[in-house]
Amino acid sequence: MSFILLFMFMGGWGADSTLVEASSSAVDGCRVDGVADDTCHVLPEWHPKTNHARAIAETAGFNLGLIAFNRYVQKAPFAYVTWKSIGRNFKPSSWYWDSDIYRTNLFFHPYHGALYHQAARSSGVAFYPSLAYSVGGSLMWELVGEMEHPSINDFVSTSVGGWAIGEVTHRVAQQIYARKSRGGKRVMNEVLAAVISPFGAFNRLLDGDMLKPWRPSAVRYVPMDVRVGMMGRAYGKNGGETNKSGLIAVDLTYGSPTDETNRLPYDYFKVRLGIDPMAGQYKVNHLNIIAQVKNRTLRQREHSRWTVGVYQHFDYYATDDQQNKPFFKLSEAASVGIGLVGEQGKGKNRWQEAFYINAMILGGAASDYTDNRLNRDYSMGSGYSLKSHTHYRYGRNLRLDLLVHAHHLFSWHGYEDEDATKHYLEYSVMGDRGNAITLLVQPELSVRLYRRLHLSASGLFVYRHFRYAYRPRTTMRGNEMRVGLQWEL
Repeated sequence: MSFILLFMFMGGWGADSTLVEASSSAVDGCRVDGVADDTCHVLPEWHPKTNHARAIAETAGFNLGLIAFNRYVQKAPFAYVTWKSIGRNFKPSSWYWDSDIYRTNLFFHPYHGALYHQAARSSGVAFYPSLAYSVGGSLMWELVGEMEHPSINDFVSTSVGGWAIGEVTHRVAQQIYARKSRGGKRVMNEVLAAVISPFGAFNRLLDGDMLKPWRPSAVRYVPMDVRVGMMGRAYGKNGGETNKSGLIAVDLTYGSPTDETNRLPYDYFKVRLGIDPMAGQYKVNHLNIIAQVKNRTLRQREHSRWTVGVYQHFDYYATDDQQNKPFFKLSEAASVGIGLVGEQGKGKNRWQEAFYINAMILGGAASDYTDNRLNRDYSMGSGYSLKSHTHYRYGRNLRLDLLVHAHHLFSWHGYEDEDATKHYLEYSVMGDRGNAITLLVQPELSVRLYRRLHLSASGLFVYRHFRYAYRPRTTMRGNEMRVGLQWEL
């Protein structure tokens, strides 16, 4: 998971200029907090040639290479694909809900889809056409990549979740390439960007850009706020034992959701990432993405602006306690909705309020019962979510944040609904049938100590009520406290 941490670190390194797609005309100027900034510079536009043939070859070639690796190197049982299994998978009735573990279904598959998206974007394909590559690559894998039945949940999480992670990693990698550097720094930039976007680096190598002198790309200045923190954490649930761990936390905000120059998907996005280095824990503790796809101004005054837009959301939380029992799992692998965002402020005082209502195409939540055939500790399904985010800052000295997230998941095909005598390839369940309501409240306070060094304290309060169809209802209350230092990049 080091690639995620690295791309977030590098997002801060390139915080003074951020790449976006070129428009039909050069950007006229730069604005920070709505005020013209004479210190930024717009570089000449450069339009990479669109190469669909290469993007298709890379997407298909990556899948074929992975199939061969799983079959001949890993010798994984699921990789023994036959013509019979391929023919069966082309039947619509073959699709099912698979039994993979939580992180595979709701994190690794979205990252797999991100690679397809990177292959297209780094071949000059625009954002919307690139979506076809995530869908096409995922469909190819489900039909011919495994001898198992094609998975409904894998197809959705790879396709839709891949768009979110893929576009974020593509933009951050492009930002690194945009920085003017030579010698050892240039080599380091190329290596780190390759870790972030492997297909981006591969295509630069094919085009010869990796070895050429630096040249400007289509760039406009976008304000960035990147903070990396080393946090100590203590957490527990239902009044039980307190667990302790550490966390490397990264917060990245790209652009402003109310910027009138936003014209392309992902001109604004916000990312929160947590890496847990402790043994026995999920290495990716959380990954949250909120990205603006389209927006429209509702009201504008001298010191305030309100917009409404379409936003894509990706949420992944995973924490176990010291007995390896699930403390907290929650996912929105595929989610899109409407957001109402307002910003106002004068001088050093800045305030932002955001409200989101989302249709959750695919998500997940922890289950309390694991005495099932698969020993699975989570359920998948669809539903909706509501979010509100209040943010206040006073210059660089003080930041206050409050995130409230309500998540309602419905699972409609459980273990009791399936024939337990079926072979595992035919056994299709979403988890425990029922619906789970989860409420998250996350306050955070950050105070500057010296220059770029900040003291941060935050909390995570969780309430989950799972109404099972065949089992007694359960309620879980958990809390987590974090204290540590942040470095502003």
